[in-house]
Formats: sequence, structure tokens, C-alpha cells
Amino acid sequence: MASWLEWCVSGLLRLAPEPTAPVEVPPPDPAASPEPVALPEPAASIEVPPAGPTAPVEAPTPSPRAPSTAAGGALAIDLEWAAPPACPGSDRVVAVIGALVARDVVLDPTAAVLVRGNVVAQGNGWGIELEVDGPGGSERRHLEATRCEILVEAAALVIATNVDPAQVARSLDHAAAPEPVAPVAPPSSQRDGSRPSPAADTTARRRVGVALFVLGGPAIGMTPKVTGWLQGDVRVSIGRAVIGAHAGHAFARRADGDATLRAALTTGGVRGCFAPTQGRLAVPLCGLFEAGAVSARAEGDATRRARGLWLGAGAGAAVEWSAHPRVALVGGVDALVAILRPEFHADGPDGATADYRVAPAAVRASVGISVRLR
Repeated sequence: MASWLEWCVSGLLRLAPEPTAPVEVPPPDPAASPEPVALPEPAASIEVPPAGPTAPVEAPTPSPRAPSTAAGGALAIDLEWAAPPACPGSDRVVAVIGALVARDVVLDPTAAVLVRGNVVAQGNGWGIELEVDGPGGSERRHLEATRCEILVEAAALVIATNVDPAQVARSLDHAAAPEPVAPVAPPSSQRDGSRPSPAADTTARRRVGVALFVLGGPAIGMTPKVTGWLQGDVRVSIGRAVIGAHAGHAFARRADGDATLRAALTTGGVRGCFAPTQGRLAVPLCGLFEAGAVSARAEGDATRRARGLWLGAGAGAAVEWSAHPRVALVGGVDALVAILRPEFHADGPDGATADYRVAPAAVRASVGISVRLR
């Protein structure tokens, strides 16, 4: 306040006219009784009248302050971004989000805020399939624009609004004139080498995820006849690569013959896949290896059981459609060739017999659901 008053008074003194004659002050009248001087109450501002016809001097209006970035701390985002080379990459997305929420943004595959964006060229412009799972809930958007730069910044606005809509509103109010947003510098933990800095585009970044699968469907070649197949998987994805372990069971069916012989197959296996994606669709192409036990049961005068080792290898293909950032519908086919095929023989009453040997190849189709844990 003091500096503002000094500035006003100095301006007024410069504007005041030079005195042309001395000013005489009349002596006080001794007959007049002195009046008490009242001290003015403190005021928010003091007005100084101008000298002569000069217009009043107004204090300059202070410019609005930029939003603070110290209160919120860093914002962690699990970002998966796919875009053609002609479009801005994930670094631009991170920069715009950081400017809107007034916080540093770090990429963390374990973050609670999950974002998936896939930019494609369409017609005379660009489109994006955007999925956000954050504090504002889960939402899916399809955005279009004639310029890819505009599309990317619009997607960043949607993401930032989901995270902190109040701060985004304040940031937009404070932005009197749009300025280019500089990329956010990586935190010191990344500069000193303790953590790798994020790549310019997450298509090349190694993103880790874990998902559980429950599948079921028909299978042929795993038991004497077509049977039902039930399977559970746990899979770990690293970028577009997927590795997993699974266990399954083919329910018992009866073999042909006069005697009663029923066989079932329980297996466990591993798989390695390459899973290209396009928007919400992923198409894993996998190699398989399985080992299991064939359980045979002969029913007659006395029930007898036997087991044999089964080994198989093959390939599989599937289609996964993400109905939600953490839930997908899955359908696929696996084909296997038997490496080790156990054989069984059963003798029934009155000379009845039944023979069964596992088929040299098996095919199974399955549909189900997957739940992404991270």
C-alpha cells in the first residue's frame, strides 16, 4: 500500500504547476478557540486530490496470477497412447494435462488413473477412441477433428477434466492469452537414472498389465467324443507381448466298445503371445505347450481307474474386445498336436472290451471374459 501511495503522490507532484508567487499563510486568530483534531479512521485507500484540471490518477490493475502447482503434488497416470508419426505423441498429452491441472504429471503403469487413446486417420481428418478410468468415473469418447494437434489437445482436456474439473476450470479462466505449453520436465528421480524416462510415444513404451481369464466351450480330440472344456488363465502383458499360464479340464465322455470306459483330461500349460491392437480390439496370436493327465474309469463287476500322462503343443488365436478399460469379452480357438498319447483297455462282463487312445490332435473353441487387475 505504501509503495502505491508514493507512486500516486510522485505522479501528482510532477503534474502540479510551478508556483508563481510565494503563498502567505495568515496568522492564527487568537480569539478563535482551537478545535480538537480528529484522527481519521484507518482506510483501505487514501485519495489525493489532483492539482489543477489534471484527471484523477488510477492505480494499474494487477494481472491475474497463474494457478499454483505446489499444492496438488505430482499426478500419476497409466497412459497407453497410439498415434501415427504425423500426430503429437504422449509427451504433448502429458504436457497439456499438466498445464490444465497445474501439477506435474508422471507416467506410472500402476497408477489408479488409466487412459487409453488410439488416434487414426479418417476421411479428411482424424479420429480418436479415448477411454478414461479415473476419479471422475469411467468414460469412453470418440472425438474427431480436421487437425491432429487439435484432436490431441481436446483429448488431453477430457482426461484432465476427469481428474480435476475444478482446477481445469480455474486454469482456463486464468488463460487470458493462449500460449504454447512447454513439455513438463521429468522428475529428478528420472533424471538421476533411478527410473527410466518415458518414451516420446507409448507405442514403444513397455507397459505392464495383469489380467485374469475365465473361458469355456466345446473341445474335440481331448476325450473319446466331443466334450465341454473349462479353462482359467492368468496373463501378464508387457507392451504387445503376453505370457500366461492356464489350467483346464475336458469333462469325461464314454469310449466306443461293449465295455464301459469313460475318460477325462485335466491339463495345465503356458502360452506366449503377440497381441496387436486397434482401438478396443486386440488379436492375440499365441504358441502353446500343455501337460496333463488322462483319467480313465472302467465300470463293470468292479470299478477300476487308471491314469496316463498326456503332452501337447500347438497354437491359438483370439479376439478381445474391451467393453470397459478393465473388462474385455474374449473368444478364441486353440489347436494342439499330441506329443504323448496314453492308451487304455477295459474288459467288461461276458468278454466285453473297450479300447481308447487319445487322439493325435485336438481343437477347442472358447468364449469368456477377462478382468484387468492393473
